[in-house]
Amino acid sequence: MKGKRLVHYVRYGDDMVLLARTCWQLRRAIAALHEEIAALGLRLHRAKRFIGPTTQGLNSLGYQTRAEVKLRPCAEGLR
Repeated sequence: MKGKRLVHYVRYGDDMVLLARTCWQLRRAIAALHEEIAALGLRLHRAKRFIGPTTQGLNSLGYQTRAEVKLRPCAEGLR
């Protein structure tokens, strides 16, 4: 499957969401990201990182994202 992306990402400012089919692909992408940003003198905040299936949903930019559910503000974003 040449040319097909293994990892997709969305970035807004300094927030980023990486999506991959397998945990292995995701961990490899995170390792590559660490290398790239280290060259810039930056690092990822470990406590703010979440790795898990999208079926659990995620909170990003004040919204809770879940598969096949409308985007809605998360409790943290309403504060």
